[in-house]
Amino acid sequence: GQSHEIGAMMAAITGTAAGWRSVYLGPDLPADEIAGAAHRHGARAVALSLVFPLEDPLIPAELQRLRRGLDDGIEIIAGGRAAPNYRSALSAIGAVVADLGELRDFLIDIAAT
Repeated sequence: GQSHEIGAMMAAITGTAAGWRSVYLGPDLPADEIAGAAHRHGARAVALSLVFPLEDPLIPAELQRLRRGLDDGIEIIAGGRAAPNYRSALSAIGAVVADLGELRDFLIDIAAT
């Protein structure tokens, strides 16, 4: 239900600038499609952009579905204006809340391990 694109595009560009092979998937994808793409591309991390709405009751369940669909070693990073509103749901799946600068640093750290 996240129909915006700019934040997700910026995350993909940030990943590319940090030396990653970023794959931009587009807006409004269900968790199962994101997880499937992560598997197909051998992802080590998935970045989500959560902007609107600020209080969507469907987001926590969708985040749980995403975590179940990903291998344990795949990191989840969430940013965007609404991300702090979902901090407890993101924490429950082991996701990190980060702005673009923190995303870049986090990706550089992951790449070093």
